[in-house]
Amino acid sequence: MKKCLVLDDEQHAVDILTDYISKTPSLSLLKALKNPIEAISLIQSETIDIAFIDVQMPNLNGLQFLKLLKKSTKVVLCTAYSEYAIDGFELNVVDYLLKPISFERFLRSVQKIEETGLQSGISRTTNIGDEYIFVKADVKGKYIKVSLEDIRFIEGLGNYQKIQLADSQIVCQLKMKNLEEQLGSFGFLRVHKSFLVPFHRISQIEGNKIHIDGFRIPIGDMFKEDVLSKLNEKILS
Repeated sequence: MKKCLVLDDEQHAVDILTDYISKTPSLSLLKALKNPIEAISLIQSETIDIAFIDVQMPNLNGLQFLKLLKKSTKVVLCTAYSEYAIDGFELNVVDYLLKPISFERFLRSVQKIEETGLQSGISRTTNIGDEYIFVKADVKGKYIKVSLEDIRFIEGLGNYQKIQLADSQIVCQLKMKNLEEQLGSFGFLRVHKSFLVPFHRISQIEGNKIHIDGFRIPIGDMFKEDVLSKLNEKILS
């Protein structure tokens, strides 16, 4: 059973995380605190497996506090402000939870920690170099072979999808949902209701924009948490 620390200056947030931990058989609450200064002596004397930390706190913010933790402690940042995510991931946090936090999303975070432990902290990506799909083009009866390695992104166009390659485009008769399900195991991630991207091709994430080979792709609000979580996996790897 993993020992957990909850550190958040909002009592409501402390209560929610305390409740979620009590409902999760693999976790036990070591301490729930609202003041990071009070937690300093605790982290020096106790073994903490997982720390759920708010970012914005008085005296010592979450990003400053997590630098004091032992390297063996897995850190999950909990905040309403997504702009802190990149800073947190550079410090190797395991996950980033946007408030309000649902129990389902909390459990996904715990599962990620358990999987990370099983893999010794290494996240592996399926090799897509030799993989391909056949897509039905907008010309009747015509199917085109597309190498997954050549795809820059896929954009939804109503009942059609545009597959953007390095120097050309293919418009095909496929549903975005089907493409997402088929390509998910090869590292393709839904980042917007109209965009699916191969994560390994992302060169930069700036605000709500993804950069891929000169293209700028928007990140939808409902997909932002998954994008940040995936980014964290790659930083850890």
